[in-house]
This record gives sequence, structure tokens and C-alpha cells, in this order.
Amino acid sequence: MHQVLIIDDDSALVALLATILITLGYKARTACNGKEGIELFNGTQNFDMVITDITMPGMDGNEVARSIRSSDKADVPIIAMSGYDDKADNELFTFSLEKPFHIQGLKDVIKSIEREQKAAQGSQPDWRCHA
Repeated sequence: MHQVLIIDDDSALVALLATILITLGYKARTACNGKEGIELFNGTQNFDMVITDITMPGMDGNEVARSIRSSDKADVPIIAMSGYDDKADNELFTFSLEKPFHIQGLKDVIKSIEREQKAAQGSQPDWRCHA
């Protein structure tokens, strides 16, 4: 996983998460609201994962996830972050983290997503012709 999109209206949290992800070797792009996040997601950059807050003014995290799930990039993992566990539509998200969470919890979720993606790629049949 290389490129991560972080969407949250809390600029301090966005900066912290971006710094952590960069330290772990990822590239991080940030958006301060759902609308800006979807514009970035639908742009020319390909994101390997999205981390979004649920409770944001305007377009909330559930709407962000619905938009992603109805796009041609519907398989991108989405991590929900919320201080209100019951507000996330869990069917839309790969994982949910309840705020406040420990950084190790975020690292564990990201590593789990990477393992699942590698396992899924490894189980794909190779239909190409080989000489």
C-alpha cells in the first residue's frame, strides 16, 4: 500500500495521522471535509486506502464511503474513525476505529488490510498464456 487519503475536519488529527503514515513509509494526502475528499479520490491519483471520519459537517463519512463504493474504485479499503461507534454504516467500511484510538491500533488495521490484499492477490488464478 502506498497512497492513503485521510479525510477529517479536525486539522490537528489529520496532520498527526499524515505524519504517522509518512513515518511508516506511506504517502498521505489529506482533505478537511467529505466533499474535498471525494474530489481528491475521483481525481487523477489512485489511492490504496481511505481513512475517514464519520461525523463531519456537510458530507459525512458514510456518504464518502457510499460514493467510493459506487465508483469504479469500489474495492479500495476504507477505515472509519468515529467517537460515536453507532454512527458508522459498518457494511460500507473495511474497518472501524473508535476515537480515541491508539496509534498501534491504526498500524494493526493497516497491516491487516495489507495481509488480506496480498492473500487475495495470491489466490487469483493466472489466466495469462505462458511460453
